[in-house]
Amino acid sequence: MSNQALLEQTLITISKHGMIEPGDGVIVAVSGGPDSTALLFSLSLIRDKYDLRLHVWHLNHLIRPEAREEADHVRRLASRLELPCTIEERDVKAHAKKTRRSVQEAGRELRYALLEQLSGRLGASKIAVGHNANDCVETFFINLLRGAGAGGLSGIPPVTGKIIRPLIESERSTIVQWLTEQGIDYLTDSSNADKRYLRNRVRLELMPALLALSPAATEKITTTMSLLRDEETWLAELSRKSFREVAVSRDGEVRLDGARLAQAPPALKRRLLRLAIADLAGSTFDIDYATVQSIIDKTLAGGGPTNFSGGGRAMMSGQDLILAPVRAPFISAFIDSAGGEAQIDHVLISVTITSLATVVLPPDKGVLVVDADKIDWPLEIRPRRPGDWFVPLGMTGKKKLHDFLVDEKVPRRLRDSVPIFVDRKKLAAVGNLRIDERAKVSARTKQVAILRAPDVIY
Repeated sequence: MSNQALLEQTLITISKHGMIEPGDGVIVAVSGGPDSTALLFSLSLIRDKYDLRLHVWHLNHLIRPEAREEADHVRRLASRLELPCTIEERDVKAHAKKTRRSVQEAGRELRYALLEQLSGRLGASKIAVGHNANDCVETFFINLLRGAGAGGLSGIPPVTGKIIRPLIESERSTIVQWLTEQGIDYLTDSSNADKRYLRNRVRLELMPALLALSPAATEKITTTMSLLRDEETWLAELSRKSFREVAVSRDGEVRLDGARLAQAPPALKRRLLRLAIADLAGSTFDIDYATVQSIIDKTLAGGGPTNFSGGGRAMMSGQDLILAPVRAPFISAFIDSAGGEAQIDHVLISVTITSLATVVLPPDKGVLVVDADKIDWPLEIRPRRPGDWFVPLGMTGKKKLHDFLVDEKVPRRLRDSVPIFVDRKKLAAVGNLRIDERAKVSARTKQVAILRAPDVIY
């Protein structure tokens, strides 16, 4: 393939999909492999035509031993083309563990988040990535094997927001041939030969077999994806309209009208759930058909919660279906008799010691007041534990904390997030809901402790 032919194809793709406007600032994501290298050099050859401001970006995932060498290679490419370059490092494995995602999805999430941040700092309107036609076809089969719908089978879109893919209609073989003809060096990722990864098995085993059956397989499948993409665009808009009618996102959760969802046609039901998961988790990359169907067949039918990738859980609350993060119990904190503040999961809890004469009773809503001399200090702020009980203010007998939270209509999913104030001998207060009768202010009270805490710690 000649220099001119590759540029013609790139320009056709850019024009067809409206990828670039004159004067655009474009961040070019470069791994150093053949696709991103060809992308970088192609854009550099047409930058004068579009008056582009190009900026090279690379992420070191801190996974493979050769990662630093790859970063140096990208830096040299940028220098050769006299382009500014940003090299970043992130521990992708640690991020995957923290977010409960696969390493591949965690890396993808980090890359796009960092690119978005850099585009904001630079004022860049576009982010160019090196997906090609073969990547599209491989994605088609990967999603087919995972049980995807039309959205997953429509391949990788040429444009997603400010993300553009100028090589999306160019095949890998022509890209490699062009690089060779131009004498442009590129890196080969050793993990691309690792058949433990499904994408590599599709590339190395399935695609050669398909091309042997039909040399035009890539072209035909690309046509199919294009048709599906057009239909998906239309259906997705209808689904988003329905989603706005049945779903509410608030306080880090997504709540759907369970009755209306149950009555929706199966195809719409699945789309609404995927929209809800995307709204909560930011992606449905690791969400397969079985997960969505489990929410429909089990959770929506009253059979218990369903956990999904990314640390989320679907559960029923009355007639509503709730999608929320799986919350780990927060770590305890202590405040002594002098009072003070505790920062728990970005939430501030305070205990103020003062004279009773300075306090107006009853306190404001959300504020609890106890007799400071009836507290066996320090106060521990912790999650509930099995067997917890207290004597709610105004009562004479003890009550299980679990029963109290049920009576107060605290949703089951939030009960482990209610801050409990406990001294050495007793449970003194429950969040900002109720104090213990044994800690109440009386005529003999001299000093009080003012407790300020949220109803739950998110």
